[in-house]
This record gives sequence, structure tokens and C-alpha cells, in this order.
Amino acid sequence: MDYRKEPKRTWFRLSEALVKTAIAFEKKYNRPMILVLDQTDRIAKQDPEFLRGLQDFAKSCADNEVLCIIFVASEGITPRLMRCKNPTS
Repeated sequence: MDYRKEPKRTWFRLSEALVKTAIAFEKKYNRPMILVLDQTDRIAKQDPEFLRGLQDFAKSCADNEVLCIIFVASEGITPRLMRCKNPTS
């Protein structure tokens, strides 16, 4: 088993489940669900590409008004990585 691919496979299934849950939440409460991701500095250090993918997912969810994702980072490279992201993507 290639463990480098496993987090991405798991993330794909999790992201689908999050969207389904967020849609159900929005229908029930008439507002978007909020997900707080704490200590994203650890993700940025271990897998900056995955953090960028999370950011793309968060933007897509926000654009579709399904899920609001908040990234919490106290230090490290996370803020710099997120600022470097193309604002039109």
C-alpha cells in the first residue's frame, strides 16, 4: 500500500461526506455549517499541497454557500502559503 496516496483517498471520501452533511445541515437550520480546522500549521509543514487542496475545497464550498471552513494557524508557513494562492482560483 502506498501510504502517500492514502490520505488523499481518505480525504476524497471525507470531503463528499462533509458536503452531504453540510447540505443536510443547511436544509435543517437554514444556514451554512461551519468547520474549524485548528493547527493547520502542521498540515502546511507535512503536506503543503494538501493544504492548497483544502483551501480549494473551502473556496468551492463557500462559493456554493454550503460550508464555511475556518483555518486556524498560530505560526509557521500556513498564512504565507494561503496568501500565495491565486485569488482567482
